[in-house]
Amino acid sequence: MELELRHLKTIRAIADAGSLTRAATELGLAQPALSAQLKRIERALGGALFERGRHGVRATALGELVLERSRIVLPAVTELQQEAAGSPGRPTRRRASGWAAPTARCWAPWWTGWRAWCPTPG
Repeated sequence: MELELRHLKTIRAIADAGSLTRAATELGLAQPALSAQLKRIERALGGALFERGRHGVRATALGELVLERSRIVLPAVTELQQEAAGSPGRPTRRRASGWAAPTARCWAPWWTGWRAWCPTPG
């Protein structure tokens, strides 16, 4: 499984809510479904992201790393989407042509242990 932006959003929601139950409610999911999704994400990243307890969840060292990077990646992607859509108040940027846009896996090789960055256009 490749890590996707929606997975980062899920991790952020869990951290912000402080518990899987509250995060599931905020995301409109059943708690078991969210728990299963978190387990798949943790398997993909190679370790636990949260310590679970009676009083909620707390980020592990790996979880803190992922959360720190998500605080950079998610706003950057949102800004990119707004610029690409030509939203008011944003500078117009020239779009790249002749190559496919990079996938989410190219955004952060740090979390999956990628050996190389994504190929450059051209």
